[in-house]
Amino acid sequence: MRILINDFGGYPFPIQLSRYLAVKGFTVVHTYISNIKTPHGNMTNLTNEIGNLKIVPIRLKKEFNKYSFIGRYKGELDFSNQMYQVIADFKPDILISANTPLMAQTRLQKQCKKENIKFIYWCQDIHSIAIQSFFEKRKFFFGKFLVKYFTNREIKLLKNSDHVIAISNEFNVIFKQWGISESAISVIQNWGPLAEITVQPKFNPWSEKHKIDSKIVVLYSGTLGLKHNPMLIAEASSRFKHNTDVVFVVISEGMGASLLQEQIAQKQLNNLIVLPYQDYNFLSQVLGSADILLSILEKDAALFSVPSKVLTYLCAKKPLLLSVPTTNLSAKIVLKANAGLCAEPDDFEGFFTKLSQLIDDQKLRITLSENGRRYAENNFEISSVSKSFLKVINNLIVDNA
Repeated sequence: MRILINDFGGYPFPIQLSRYLAVKGFTVVHTYISNIKTPHGNMTNLTNEIGNLKIVPIRLKKEFNKYSFIGRYKGELDFSNQMYQVIADFKPDILISANTPLMAQTRLQKQCKKENIKFIYWCQDIHSIAIQSFFEKRKFFFGKFLVKYFTNREIKLLKNSDHVIAISNEFNVIFKQWGISESAISVIQNWGPLAEITVQPKFNPWSEKHKIDSKIVVLYSGTLGLKHNPMLIAEASSRFKHNTDVVFVVISEGMGASLLQEQIAQKQLNNLIVLPYQDYNFLSQVLGSADILLSILEKDAALFSVPSKVLTYLCAKKPLLLSVPTTNLSAKIVLKANAGLCAEPDDFEGFFTKLSQLIDDQKLRITLSENGRRYAENNFEISSVSKSFLKVINNLIVDNA
């Protein structure tokens, strides 16, 4: 059985699935974009990598510009054209495609239909709701027409898939409204890369290199895009500006990171450090250097997105502070596990109060940290997670036979 797993963004957990499926005897090719501004997982061929896994980086002719309609169009076209060649060379039986924009995803699906390849839509975000939120905020004249167009395209994509893997039960509410058959959907929650995140001491080579090993470190790592409010971090930094024991570290690139750099210059925020994405090999040390790990998500984004960084954070045995709607799956997990504190995105004072509480209470931080790691160990073991994927794959094999 030949399986092609495509993860547009190159995140840590899909490549972990590819490695596990290869261990189980499947012949696997894993594709991702190598020159996109996202925090990539471990895409290097490990010294003990088995022979039936091949990692194929897709390098776009130009860096993917997700904030430009023309840039997105050209990038998606380039990506899907290169994927056609991968499909032609590998000739997979199944394509599992995740984190891929709608136009590129549509083109991949059509190619699979043409080549009689089973297509599994691994749905990480509901794109049309995100697009609707984007246009509503900007009152774009043609917004409602574009929203209708992309909604129809997304519905068609879902209906034409051989199977849909949703990452949250909340997605099914929308899918039901769209007339997607329940029998065509499996809910498999995302997970953190437990085997790749070792619990590290605060005093480690990375924290020493950046001279933060003696500070209380409040750390954010990941994308800062339209679903996030980076000004919350800037304001938190400003409020703790005169507390020389506290430092804020943001590891990100792109629009949000640039905005924070501007805030540092304008407000002289000497306690705010913005760094580019770090080598994945240092991720355990990066997270280990933190005393508090941050995650933020705008209120309207809770309907269509679940931040996977929260799941990675849980593996690091650190307390979490979320500015995330409590209805979002990530908040539900953290609160149920008693692994962190959460404030609604529009409750700034509540967020700052909880931040102060965590900074001042080391005992609380330790308790939350232990709870988070325990949750990760009980829920993120790849052999357990993959059983649900194997069930979907085996059912498609039976149907095809």
